[in-house]
Amino acid sequence: MSKKNTHYNVEMQATSDKSIGKRTRYYHSQIDMELLLSGIPYSELPDSYVIFICDFDPFGQKKYCYTAEHLCKEAPEAQYIFEYPRKKPIRSFRGIGKVSGICRG
Repeated sequence: MSKKNTHYNVEMQATSDKSIGKRTRYYHSQIDMELLLSGIPYSELPDSYVIFICDFDPFGQKKYCYTAEHLCKEAPEAQYIFEYPRKKPIRSFRGIGKVSGICRG
């Protein structure tokens, strides 16, 4: 947890698994269930990140970093609905080339 009440969950993934999306969903729901008591408004949920560190390239694109986020394809202007940070950074040790952008941070 950070000073801003942001919660982080770091998971090491040693084997390739096609259900990585559902795994991130599970870990986020665990964070939410622990933090949101009955009767508390949803707006009180803190920002949360589930970070997967993989010993494989989960998407086969030879990148070191992938970031999955919620979005609305049909109404891009409505992105404010999903702006709460509930990101799923995925890091791979199997990328090729230089590390760039968000991977450095």
